[in-house]
Amino acid sequence: RLIVDDQATVLDPSHKMQEARLELNQRLGSTAKGVGAALAARIDRVAAVWGGNNRTDQILNDRLEQGECVMVEGTQGYGLGLHAGLYPFCTSSDCRAIDFLAMAGISPWARNQHFNVWVVARTYPIRVAGNSGPLYHELTWEEMREATGGYITEPELTTVTQKPRRIGAWDSTLVRRALVANGAPSPHTHLVVTFLNYIDPNMANGGALTERATQFLQTVKTDTGVEVAGYTTGPDSIAWRI
Repeated sequence: RLIVDDQATVLDPSHKMQEARLELNQRLGSTAKGVGAALAARIDRVAAVWGGNNRTDQILNDRLEQGECVMVEGTQGYGLGLHAGLYPFCTSSDCRAIDFLAMAGISPWARNQHFNVWVVARTYPIRVAGNSGPLYHELTWEEMREATGGYITEPELTTVTQKPRRIGAWDSTLVRRALVANGAPSPHTHLVVTFLNYIDPNMANGGALTERATQFLQTVKTDTGVEVAGYTTGPDSIAWRI
């Protein structure tokens, strides 16, 4: 069920070593797993590619031509984009929907009437550990414990390095910028808010929408100009409002 595109860049140990020499982890909080170095090697036309006969762009476009649905999921977040304004504290590519579509070889203009963007925003945004760049109203995990009435008992750990994440307060300005960069206001651009249970622990894992949570969702709409289309209250619970 897993198909790797024949043009996929191969990341090898030398890329990780190169990022270690550049001290990316110490300087920028990068995971330093070699992704950026591999991309640089691709730009220099010296990187190895996966090879084979799988063209994922053809597969995806064939599915679309057959009237099927395709979901393209991008990594990182808008604020970590190479040109989002937080350079050098960023990842090695841009992180808008149109960038992810380009990487997948899909044109949004060919099927605009069926094209939808889902912008996902955390109630308390995060960054990786270390010197990883600006974060609006950064909080300690002890402050998070107090803010949630003891609901948060342990810090979140980063997926790759397993270090405690940095966490900050809701940043309506950044969310608004992300929405505009992804086409808002538009009937094709939607907003989903995750970790609503951090705003009100009574919402955990599918609890009924509380007054406090409702007020937060209304504030999000007021600040961003976009109605919240859905929200999550835990790893196994999502509610849709459209």
